[in-house]
Amino acid sequence: MSAGLLFSLKYAVRVSYLFHLDNENTQIRKILHEYKSEEEVLRKATKSDALTGLLCQKEGKEHLEAFIQKEIPFSLCIVDLDGLKYINDRMGHPAGDRYLVEVSEILKKNCRQTQDILCRYGGDEFALGFAHLSYEEAHQRMEGIKAKIIEKGEQQSLPMNISYGVAQWDGQMNYEQLFDKADTEMYEMKQLHKKQSPHILRFGKD
Repeated sequence: MSAGLLFSLKYAVRVSYLFHLDNENTQIRKILHEYKSEEEVLRKATKSDALTGLLCQKEGKEHLEAFIQKEIPFSLCIVDLDGLKYINDRMGHPAGDRYLVEVSEILKKNCRQTQDILCRYGGDEFALGFAHLSYEEAHQRMEGIKAKIIEKGEQQSLPMNISYGVAQWDGQMNYEQLFDKADTEMYEMKQLHKKQSPHILRFGKD
């Protein structure tokens, strides 16, 4: 009886200890899972723009530079919103944020998910890399996007429009040279829009 009782007690203690270890392991696995989930959220947050959900400037630039490194033919488009300051000043920043989100959604819908690169490059500026599109093809794509943005603005009674510039990679230019070329063309369109709508495009870069 004494030997049997002792064996039973030892068995019970061992089972209890193993159960305790299993419970601890479950808790540890849960903590690790939560940690990895938080880590993933933080990782995505550092790569994405908080307002639009698009790639941030640093991440977008790395993807665009990869086109050059891998010698993938593409056209770079620099997009700048017209009149964002006007909307912020006259209609409030929530309207300005809506403007940014609406434009980013239209840009996103007109990009091929597995081929093109889209990022928010600055406050009211976006950069797009259209893989395997020529200068002319990229311009056609941007004209279609521009028309949709104007139409969306009319629906929401917001003076929405964009200025953009396109530069096709020639196999020789580095990223900075390509960016400057597209940015110069965008600025020329911006100046034209300022002459056409001086009451909207009259503050700073707007």
